[in-house]
Amino acid sequence: MLNQNLPGTTELLYYCLLANGKSLPQPLVFELYQNQLTKSLLENQIQELKNGI
Repeated sequence: MLNQNLPGTTELLYYCLLANGKSLPQPLVFELYQNQLTKSLLENQIQELKNGI
């Protein structure tokens, strides 16, 4: 599975596949996009909590 700790892992994987003339199946693209979105939202919430302390 992807290492969620690395920034831009999803994008990197996507562009690597594109460069090789391959494309990700749509459900996978959507799932990866959702994971990135969720991660961003959580990171924002964590930052807000840290700032509030």
